Amino acid sequence: MRTVIIGLWLWLVTAVAVGVPVDEPAAGQPEADESQVTESTVIESQAETEEQADADIRQIEAGVSGADDIEEFVPKKPLSADKAIALPSDI
Repeated sequence: MRTVIIGLWLWLVTAVAVGVPVDEPAAGQPEADESQVTESTVIESQAETEEQADADIRQIEAGVSGADDIEEFVPKKPLSADKAIALPSDI
């Protein structure tokens, strides 16, 4: 049993050591060339990010302003958490 566990451990360590390093792309995947990223792409992504942030801010402001007031829930009959129950005194 001990040799099986040691064998599995060595197999795992070897598999991890032989695996693809994090810095290298996996087989079959083209390398991304940093020169292909243009300045206009960066500007467009920044503009999209700013638009998304502005939309989020508008949504938060609308929620805080009280435009969508929600009425408080008042139950017509008592909820099970509101009912009294008998408990033993040793609790």
